[in-house]
Amino acid sequence: MLPHRAGKKKVRMTERLSFDDATALKTIETFIAHLWWGPRAPAELYIQQGQLPIILTYVSNGTYARAMRSIDEMNALIDHLGHQLDQAANMDW
Repeated sequence: MLPHRAGKKKVRMTERLSFDDATALKTIETFIAHLWWGPRAPAELYIQQGQLPIILTYVSNGTYARAMRSIDEMNALIDHLGHQLDQAANMDW
């Protein structure tokens, strides 16, 4: 374990690790809120809420870049892919 306080001992062998759980969770929540704020907000829709696979050809042909322009464009992509996956699952081609 590397102690968080600077001192003579650079490494400490111990099993006991103490930290404030509430502060740690608040820090994580703050980071997540920052991560999905602003220009990355459309990505949260796809990754967290859409639960869709990442399609590499959509990376290379600019589909994801176009969808990242706005939340409405990302919602349209999510709806389109969701419909296609439903059709494939139902074999309704």
